[in-house]
Amino acid sequence: MYKRRFRTTPPTCEISYALDFSHSQFQNDLDTVKLKPLQAWSLLSLIIVFDSHVQYTKIRIMPDQPEWTTEFYVARDGTSPIEAFLDSLDPKTRARFLWSMEQLRVRNVQAREPLVKHLEDKLWELREESRTNIYRIIYFFYAGRRIVFLHGFQKKTQKTPQKELDIARTRYEDFLSREEENGGDTP
Repeated sequence: MYKRRFRTTPPTCEISYALDFSHSQFQNDLDTVKLKPLQAWSLLSLIIVFDSHVQYTKIRIMPDQPEWTTEFYVARDGTSPIEAFLDSLDPKTRARFLWSMEQLRVRNVQAREPLVKHLEDKLWELREESRTNIYRIIYFFYAGRRIVFLHGFQKKTQKTPQKELDIARTRYEDFLSREEENGGDTP
C-alpha cells in the first residue's frame, strides 16, 4: 500500500487516498501522475476507506478536454512585440515570466490574483515583480482554448497607464480582424 495526501488544483480540495500496487490499473494511474503531474489525470483510481470497508472508485480530477495554448501577438510586419519585450528583460525576470505564462496556461480562466488581474472587457494582465521593478503583459482568451499575449511593459505608476491599454486594445482589434480575414474562430 502506498499512502499519500493529494491536493488538487483547481479547485482547492484535499483527498486522502491509498494506491494498491498489486492492482495494475492503480500502477498505470500512478505512472501517469508521475509523468504529467498537472495535465494527464483524466481519471485517478482511488481506494477510499469508510469504516474499515475498502472500495475501489474512480474520481474525475480534470476533464478530458484539449489543453490551453499560449501564443504571442505578431504584428503585420512579422515582428513579435512580446518576444522583443521578453528579450529586453534580465534572464531571471524572463525566466519568472515564462514560469508565470506556464502557470496561466495550466490554470487558464481559473487563474486569480496575484498571478493575473482583470483590466477591462476581455483584457487581462499577467503580473510579475523583479527586485524593485514591476512588469505586466496584457493578454486575452480566444476561441479554441488560446491565450494571446498582446503587450508587455514596465509599470511605474499605481494604475495601468492609458497609453499601454491603448496599445493593447489596438493589437487586440488587429488580431481579431486578421483572424476574421483568415476565417478563424470568433471569441
